[in-house]
Amino acid sequence: MRLKLIATTLSGALMGMAGAPLPYYVTYLEPASSFNLAYAVNSVAMPVIGGMTSWVGPIIGAVLLGTIQQLATVTISSALNLLIVGLLLIGFVMIAPNGIVGLVQARRRRRAVPVGAPRQEPQRAA
Repeated sequence: MRLKLIATTLSGALMGMAGAPLPYYVTYLEPASSFNLAYAVNSVAMPVIGGMTSWVGPIIGAVLLGTIQQLATVTISSALNLLIVGLLLIGFVMIAPNGIVGLVQARRRRRAVPVGAPRQEPQRAA
């Protein structure tokens, strides 16, 4: 129980430090900007797309998703950001449930198997 309390406290402190610069970035606060759907969707989509099995996964997901969103805003429309994030999220959940990091790890495992050895396929959760 004590470890959970420490982990929760540390997590809350880190999230507070991460969110503290937001008012300086947007120059004002209002409920519509603070509780925007895009913040909630992006905070879930970035780790899912990158992979939650290591600390590198959410960073990869954040860089990839942020880049795609900025390119979509500049070239297509800013109104399509949530649609693009939703399609990416659905695609990664169906194709690579462990994210990009899990996909790379699975490919490395397949290549590490010797040529004559029987290949074991990873079991999918039902």
